[in-house]
Amino acid sequence: MPGRRAEPQLIRRAAVLLLLSLAGPGALHAQDARASASVETALRIGALRGSAKAFAGGVGLLDLGGRVAFGGGGWILLGTSRIYAGSADSDRDLHVAYGGVVAAVELVRDARWDLRARALVGAGNGKISLRLAGVQLAADNFGVIEPELCGSWHMSPNASLVGSVAYRYTYAVDDLPSVSEDNLRGMSLGLGLSVRGF
Repeated sequence: MPGRRAEPQLIRRAAVLLLLSLAGPGALHAQDARASASVETALRIGALRGSAKAFAGGVGLLDLGGRVAFGGGGWILLGTSRIYAGSADSDRDLHVAYGGVVAAVELVRDARWDLRARALVGAGNGKISLRLAGVQLAADNFGVIEPELCGSWHMSPNASLVGSVAYRYTYAVDDLPSVSEDNLRGMSLGLGLSVRGF
């Protein structure tokens, strides 16, 4: 259907506007300061197919010296999501990973903490395999947009504890049997460690 084919293009345009809206205010108010890089590793508990699942991943950002940072990030499902098919021989496992470019803008900053808005725009991959035999049955790539709010507590000038809440929005999921776009969408809570100063 024409409307269905046009939907991913409209979503991608909206994602670009989201990134620009995050970057714009920070770029306008950027201060003269030395650029620096940071690496964050984290664990998340997020919704997937109606249940809570653990994800591991991280984000690398280049701080441009003001309120804006750009980089990339990615996440992988720890373990699998089981798809019940009536018997142990027929049950399937869903594997999920995704990543993309990341834009972040600082909203509030204090000597000991700060608050940032971030957005990841990219793609993910899902695979379905037989649970016992391990034979892959299907695979599909899909689009991902994930806005996120992050709060950081600065333990030292170069290390921070980061807590986050995010919503994973997926689209163009077409070739994963028994898995829909709604199944891959959901909120997540994360806790991680960020190291700055490279």
